[in-house]
Amino acid sequence: RFPRNRWNIGVSYDLIKRLNLFTQIYIVGSQFESASQGRNPGYERVDVGGTYRLLDRFGALKNLELTARVQNLFNRSVSEVFGFPALGVNYLFGVRGTFN
Repeated sequence: RFPRNRWNIGVSYDLIKRLNLFTQIYIVGSQFESASQGRNPGYERVDVGGTYRLLDRFGALKNLELTARVQNLFNRSVSEVFGFPALGVNYLFGVRGTFN
């Protein structure tokens, strides 16, 4: 279940001092599953997102950030393991704090 080729490409850009945007592209080649199932076809997936820093230093809090991410932006039908399809397009939102 290991593809012969797997590529991850990412670009990150600080649009302004507090805002970071990114794009990640995952390219996975086909992989052998079993003699009865044959090969699981390869796939490509694109994720995009960003982080916005709300606070820098506040007491023990080193920083506080809002995060957002869209996985599988183009809603590709993929199966990382044959017969178990991955999620289509999905959205993740969160808050991340770093402490000293």
